[in-house]
Amino acid sequence: MNVAEIKLDLFRRIDNLKEKELKNIYGKLLELMEHSKYSLSRAENNAIDEALESSKYGKYKTTEDV
Repeated sequence: MNVAEIKLDLFRRIDNLKEKELKNIYGKLLELMEHSKYSLSRAENNAIDEALESSKYGKYKTTEDV
């Protein structure tokens, strides 16, 4: 399925829901959409910054090394 087909399928399924089902799905869908955005923790950001800084000075391993 391409993106347009997925959207149309979802629309049709949502359109056929009863009011109670729609309200239940709506809340779940919003929650899922809000939680699907991953944010890096402070530790993860620090680790990335350290790795980038090390790479500036040639302190890294190639894929072959690993």
